[in-house]
Amino acid sequence: MPIVTCKNGHTYNTDIYGATCPFCTVEEPTQVGKPYIEPTQIGDRPNTESPQVVEPYFGKTQVGDNPIIEHPQVSNQQETGTTSDPIPLNTEATQAGQETIVQPAIPPQPPRKSKKMGIIVGAAVAAVIVAAAIAFLIKPDVYIAGCEMNDQGVAVAMLWKNGKAQNLTNGELDAAAFSVYVSGSDVYVAGYEANAEGVFVATLWKNGVAQRLTDGANHARAASVYVSGNDVYVAGHEANAEWFNVAKLWKNGIAQSLTDGTNYAKAYSVYVAGNDVYVAGGENVGVTPVATLWKNGIAQNLTDGENDAIARSVYVSGNDVYVAGDEANVAVLWKNGVAQRLTYEDSETWSFSVYVSGNDVYVVGQGNDEYGAPFAILWKNGVAQGLETHTVAQSVYVSGRNVYVVGTEENLQGKSVATLWKNGKPQTLTDGKNNAYANSVFVK
Repeated sequence: MPIVTCKNGHTYNTDIYGATCPFCTVEEPTQVGKPYIEPTQIGDRPNTESPQVVEPYFGKTQVGDNPIIEHPQVSNQQETGTTSDPIPLNTEATQAGQETIVQPAIPPQPPRKSKKMGIIVGAAVAAVIVAAAIAFLIKPDVYIAGCEMNDQGVAVAMLWKNGKAQNLTNGELDAAAFSVYVSGSDVYVAGYEANAEGVFVATLWKNGVAQRLTDGANHARAASVYVSGNDVYVAGHEANAEWFNVAKLWKNGIAQSLTDGTNYAKAYSVYVAGNDVYVAGGENVGVTPVATLWKNGIAQNLTDGENDAIARSVYVSGNDVYVAGDEANVAVLWKNGVAQRLTYEDSETWSFSVYVSGNDVYVVGQGNDEYGAPFAILWKNGVAQGLETHTVAQSVYVSGRNVYVVGTEENLQGKSVATLWKNGKPQTLTDGKNNAYANSVFVK
């Protein structure tokens, strides 16, 4: 067999490779990851059987007269980030001319251990911690509705936000606010304002702008407001031509009479749960007021009419309906129509507001001491806590671990001072120069 040496110093057999040096034709390696295919031209005759070599070409080493294909050092770090042992070689070989080309056998790769779950869990924990920190650092807004007398002796409807006062009326005509509710960025206040004839007109303020619910022909009052979705509910009363008060419910400004006007009646509180609308109040049977709860306009008497009674506040929690009021000068909490008497030592008691937080039921009201002086009372699950003497509690709201109570406290000059108690600690809303009253609290 003739052996020749090319101009580049390569030695090869011309009977096998022809006149062209096979080593000079593959000086440039193919890109890593692409198969190397032998040239189709071998000498002067076409090669019709190109070897099926699919492993990457990584260069040649000259050993004697025979080219040797070197297999790469396969990195243990794959594109997916999975580590594995070096790839074993397959013992089967493919014949390409006189070369023996060994193909690597690719084993199945082990599943990758994803780091996503750990990242997600860590992010969730961090979010909880951040939310808790924000809740701790950011104080909620406290809204209080009431009224204050001006120097001319005219009652001015008031709204306090975080202790800062906003006048809802200009002080020319008597007005008062009895209830506040916050929905989104909108603040609703229910009360009344007198017209030029001195007739009280039921009024709803939305963000300080008044909306009249009655025409001013007869006395009326809006006592409670509740917002559910896009609907605004207001409970109160309006006198008829015979001067009997008719219990009323306004939905988006449209009035519904809860009583027929033959007996004296009032509505004090409204609460909406799902599709059900609850209103607490009372209607006389003869001359005796009977505590009443209306559900979707249908009345349920809570008392039998033997003693004077009234329902002043309603709250719904789950399937339970709570109503606060009093009967025969004793505070009462009705749960699903069953009465529980709320007492404080030997005092007469009255209750004005109920709030449910989790498994705890809060009720506020007042008692009288042996000298007849009033004092505010907070009942939690039926256990009474008396506040200072010469105080009256009108409304309660619970937010987190904080209990907010509003009402009045009499100062040394005998003036009623609008007051907020947070966890039993008082904060005065007015300076005590003129009488003032805090009637409702909402925290958001």
